[in-house]
Amino acid sequence: LKPSTMYSYRVRDSNEEDWSEPHTFTTAAEEISEVSFIYVTDSQADKVNEFRLWENTMKQAFARFANPDFVVHAGDLVETAAKKSAWSHFFNASMFWIGKTPIVPVVGNNDIKDIGAARYASYFHLPENGAEALKGTQTNYSFDYGCLHIAVLNTEMCIKQQTKWLEADLSGTHCEWKIVVMHRPIYGGTITKKLMDWSRIIDKYKVDLVLQGHNHVYSRSHPVKNGRVTGDGSDTVRDHEGTIYVVVNASGPKFNKLKEDQFYHKLHFQNNKQIYAGISISGKMLTYQAYDVDGQLLDQFTILH
Repeated sequence: LKPSTMYSYRVRDSNEEDWSEPHTFTTAAEEISEVSFIYVTDSQADKVNEFRLWENTMKQAFARFANPDFVVHAGDLVETAAKKSAWSHFFNASMFWIGKTPIVPVVGNNDIKDIGAARYASYFHLPENGAEALKGTQTNYSFDYGCLHIAVLNTEMCIKQQTKWLEADLSGTHCEWKIVVMHRPIYGGTITKKLMDWSRIIDKYKVDLVLQGHNHVYSRSHPVKNGRVTGDGSDTVRDHEGTIYVVVNASGPKFNKLKEDQFYHKLHFQNNKQIYAGISISGKMLTYQAYDVDGQLLDQFTILH
């Protein structure tokens, strides 16, 4: 495909009779100077009416952050992985954007519960550059987009293998900005102890931001490095002084009770509303903004290199 070019396409079913409506997408420029994307998590539903909440979240997100380069979904796309209808409802509710905007999916516990990753993997065509133990599952991969490197991890299995992979992956990128995405949080409402080896690699390679899900609350850390809070307590992180860990509230129907604040929390609350975030990178600055579906700005910060 050629850069900076609009393409139109349709999809035909296996009977070779029925065609989808035409969709269009535009390829990235050959030289990418700026990056912007939407970050959400835990649409986690089974029924049509529940996925209307997810659909509304994304409509609000696209209205505020128009024409993102892609959407990061930090896992638990559905409630019950074994229900094919749940996946159909998820994609039907995403139809207005997913035909033209790439999705960067992260596997959550509910996406593979009881049936493994085969169904999840069948819906996505992703880079096959993850840990050897997870190849073919579409659950661990990385890619570069302009100045940004994103590493996607699977918090449900093969943790040690991914630890070695993450070290190699982050050591091998020359991108200015680094973001890691996972479902269960390292720092985010609760601490997932089995993932702490990942945090040491994140520290070593100066990852700027970790995007997480699972807890169905809103959580944003102070800059954290070596298990300690760094920085001056402001909403600006400078010169790789630490990594910010974020969990946005669910984009679907399920919210959890707020647990006790942790030492790393800069912001931690439960507003029982769907939340989305917009992230943009330009030059030496990353900007983050989180909104609820009623349009209220709930959190914002910047990271400067």
